[in-house]
Amino acid sequence: MADLNINPAFVKLVGTGKIIKSAPSGADIQAGEAVRLQQSGVRTYVHAESNWDEGSDMAGIALNSASINQPVDILTEGELDVGVGTGLVEGTTYCLSSTVGKIAPDADVGAAEYKTVVGVGLANNRLKIKPVVSLAQIPGP
Repeated sequence: MADLNINPAFVKLVGTGKIIKSAPSGADIQAGEAVRLQQSGVRTYVHAESNWDEGSDMAGIALNSASINQPVDILTEGELDVGVGTGLVEGTTYCLSSTVGKIAPDADVGAAEYKTVVGVGLANNRLKIKPVVSLAQIPGP
């Protein structure tokens, strides 16, 4: 399996959810990408990733695209419609990918990565977002 192929144009909130409004972006972020609060320097939201402990401290999923220093809304818990054709599978648990900002099936998280659960597929276009940040590193061989 591979990272979800989310088209930013199709990302939208389903119903209500917990949202951080107009957060400052510290990178060029696309709707549907996983983000975290940068802890050092200027506190802005940047891409999350599973390659290192601080990088895996995911805050949520961007609801809109934003250039650096522009506001981004972040879904921290709720249901997200990402459109069809993303590779999303109902019942599959999704985690942070080792590719910055991306989401991958749990089975794709490998040795030495830090496991952060993003959510669970509800249908081929819907993802239940409820991050679980473990800061636990998967043992290597």
